[in-house]
Amino acid sequence: MLAREAGQTEVSTEGMDDCGLRYMLAARHHVYLLNTLTFVQRAQLQKRGLDPSVIIWAFHSESEEVRRVRV
Repeated sequence: MLAREAGQTEVSTEGMDDCGLRYMLAARHHVYLLNTLTFVQRAQLQKRGLDPSVIIWAFHSESEEVRRVRV
């Protein structure tokens, strides 16, 4: 279920499998770091991007919400 609050998208994790939860946690952590790191650190993180192993978790997830919203 999607809900818009303060310009952010919230995804319900109630019916999500382990792979989907791992991906969602890593993606949220990545976004959090992009919002809190210094300019130089943020530029380095953006250059590296999200680790491909994290994206693999999303593709292994059977949850449609992960694929629909984030991938």
